[in-house]
This record gives sequence, C-alpha cells and structure tokens, in this order.
Amino acid sequence: MHLTTLSSHILFLTLTILSLASYAVLATPALAEDLQVVHGQTLSPRYKYEPLRMTGTIGDITLNHTGTIEEILAKVADENPSFKLEELDSTSTGAAGGQSIASRDKQTKSDLACYPFPGQPDWRAAEVRYIDDGIAYLKKVTALCWVNGHACSRISCSYKSAITLCNVTPNTMGLSCTYMASYVQDILNRCAYSVGLMRLVGGQAWDTDGYNVNVMRDTSC
Repeated sequence: MHLTTLSSHILFLTLTILSLASYAVLATPALAEDLQVVHGQTLSPRYKYEPLRMTGTIGDITLNHTGTIEEILAKVADENPSFKLEELDSTSTGAAGGQSIASRDKQTKSDLACYPFPGQPDWRAAEVRYIDDGIAYLKKVTALCWVNGHACSRISCSYKSAITLCNVTPNTMGLSCTYMASYVQDILNRCAYSVGLMRLVGGQAWDTDGYNVNVMRDTSC
C-alpha cells in the first residue's frame, strides 16, 4: 500500500472515531486553576463567546455546521428542501455513545445551582417554553457539540431564552449534544418557577470534567 493511501485510511479512521464518540477532548490536561472558576459565573472575564460547531447527523443528513441548534436546523432545511424536522424521532440519551453516556451521568455530573446567583446581577431567567423547545431540538440530533477551551458557545437561543455550554479548561471539547440536553432538563426539573401565568427558569449545571451548562435570558436572540 502506498504511504499516501495508508495516511488517508488512518485519517478517515481517526475522524470516524471522533464523530461517533460521545465525548472528545483535544489538547492538554486541565489545570487546577481552570477548575476553580466560581460557580454562578459562566467564565472569567478573560474568556470569550464563540459560535458552536456541531458534527454528526440528523436523520440521514450529515452535520458539520456552526451556530445554535435553531440556526443549524434552518441551514439544514435550506440545504435539504425535503427535510421535515417534525418527522424525525427523538434520539435517546445514549445514542451518541452508547452506555458511556449513562455511566458519565453518575460519574461526572456535579453541582447544580438555580437562579438567582449571588454576585451575578446580570443573570436573568429564561422562559421555560423556549428552553423546552431547545431540549426537543437537541434530542433530534446524533451529534457532538464542540466548544473551544476557555470559551462559551450558545447551544440554543430563541426568544431571548438561551442554553449555553461553557468550557473552563484549555482543551477543545466535543460533547454529546443530546447529553447536554440532559443537564438542561436537570435545571428545569429543579429550578423552574412561576410568575403569574409565565413559567421561568435559570440555572447552571456543572460537570467535574471542567464544563458547565447554563440556562438564562439572552437578548442576543
């Protein structure tokens, strides 16, 4: 076999493994100081927001897109005129990695805090109905949500109600989008409340691997 052919096979195998994994981390181990970001804040001021990258599939369509899940679904619909989201079944929590997701649930989910947070006056609660929509959309994909080190990415954002994924380590992480939805559901289950006829929710769920999932009001969408 020629060297170039062998290299191509190795590259293809590597990309395939990454796309099927429920959890992927690239680069160096996390530093202790990275894991000491105060709970109740997404990232320290030196960190940044970056567009989410999603790789995987929705139905039989390959995903390699950037943006929130709402933006990605709109792009998929533009690229595939016959695409109908409502005809797709929801993905089970373990679909993007089998039993590894179930075991990670017990091993690495850690703190969960509800809005309001002391020292975080800028946080506001989101509307439950739009966060529910975000969860439903994330359950339609078999994909990884990629977030760079020391960055936050909006997974879902509509009607000023956002789900963000924040990475406090220096590593680039690829995390099961459906599994990220399970953190959001945890926040809904514990933190939702009523104001008159409106249901609101705000909260933050942490994982010991150095990332957190946040539900909040976000005026960018």
